[in-house]
Amino acid sequence: MELYLIGIMIPMGYMGYGVYSFLKEYQILKDLLQKNHYERLNYNKFSFLYFIFSLIAGVLLLIISFRKKDIILYYACLIIVSFACMEILKSPITNALYFNEKECIINNKLIKYKRIRKITISDKKFASCEIITFENETIETPKKIAEFLKDKLKK
Repeated sequence: MELYLIGIMIPMGYMGYGVYSFLKEYQILKDLLQKNHYERLNYNKFSFLYFIFSLIAGVLLLIISFRKKDIILYYACLIIVSFACMEILKSPITNALYFNEKECIINNKLIKYKRIRKITISDKKFASCEIITFENETIETPKKIAEFLKDKLKK
């Protein structure tokens, strides 16, 4: 009986928290986007495709485990499917840069270009880069975003 409760509570709890988190992040982004016109740059399509693949694989394993009546595998697949669903839901917010000629929005934070003190770009292919503001706030971003902002600041 405990296995059933745990197997249901973990995915449902994660889905509930994920939806709550998404709605909160979406509302912040919506409020920021209403102030000015922004263009959108999607910068991480690989992770979106990875989670789509995870969702498909999880659903297929869910069907197989249901047919085999393997309850442990069934609940493990249910957890995988719930994680993939939440990441797909959050992907448009977490994997996009909104920008215009004066400012940008990274991780739901409004950053004016003139407030950026330094952009550190790593030489490694998949390493995070850092944007440091004059307020000594450090924001980690993917390399593609850091390069895009560095080019934007040169103009």
